[in-house]
Amino acid sequence: MANPEHIEMLQKGVAAWNAWREEHVGLRPDLRGADLNRLFAEAGKLDAAGRVDLSGANLSQCEMSGVNLANAVLSGVDFVSAGLAGVNLEGAYLERDSSGPPSETRPAKTVSRTTVATRLKTETATIALTSLSLLEQIAAYREAVRGNNALAAEHPEAYTSLLAFLEGLSVDLEALLGDLPALGEAPREESVEHAASWAERFMGAAIPEWRKHLAPEAVGKASAPMGIILGCGALGAALTGFNPIGFGAGSMVGRWLTGELKSGVASDRITEMLDDPSGPEA
Repeated sequence: MANPEHIEMLQKGVAAWNAWREEHVGLRPDLRGADLNRLFAEAGKLDAAGRVDLSGANLSQCEMSGVNLANAVLSGVDFVSAGLAGVNLEGAYLERDSSGPPSETRPAKTVSRTTVATRLKTETATIALTSLSLLEQIAAYREAVRGNNALAAEHPEAYTSLLAFLEGLSVDLEALLGDLPALGEAPREESVEHAASWAERFMGAAIPEWRKHLAPEAVGKASAPMGIILGCGALGAALTGFNPIGFGAGSMVGRWLTGELKSGVASDRITEMLDDPSGPEA
């Protein structure tokens, strides 16, 4: 249960919050379960666009399990060592540049609800197994990133951005799993909508995010999470019938696993696929 005093302090604004954090070093603010969208709205603290804006906030070491940050502006937020289990980051803006949340995002890619409904029924097992595998890989990679002290020290913004992105991806995957119908059963209408929305968000937001996280400063000396990226592509294919990462992804990762492609070359190839998913089969 969130501490009301901590919520009230956060509502005073980022500058006041960060100053308070500096005065209380070692304190782990308790925001657990807080619906920040509702609380900020009730307090008249939303920004001009009706969003919770926590840009630049120091949320390190905060207890935040179950917090609702949907559609929040989180540019430059420090999430180091924060408890983020079950945080709702749907639609949240996590970019680190100075341009702020874009008023015009990339044109939305529309996914056929009819196709998704059919594939939720016929590909239930594939979707479930791929999602579970991805959750395991993300959890392992997240721990590797958390233990990458060099990345945290040399590129702190890339470090916190990557951790927040991985947490958001996990939350989305868990929600997708929860919406799956029983084997052979037709999915509920809301389940179809959720799954289609996930695919659209992945193509419109997660793919650009992966481009950023494949940059050298984002991975440091760690290996690029190619298995996760390609797994997301496979999940997109299971849901929609096409691989949003691009043709040739499957054969390319096979060559990487057998050692035919070195990790650096494979990473470059994935980046090319993310930039141009319409290329020919490799």
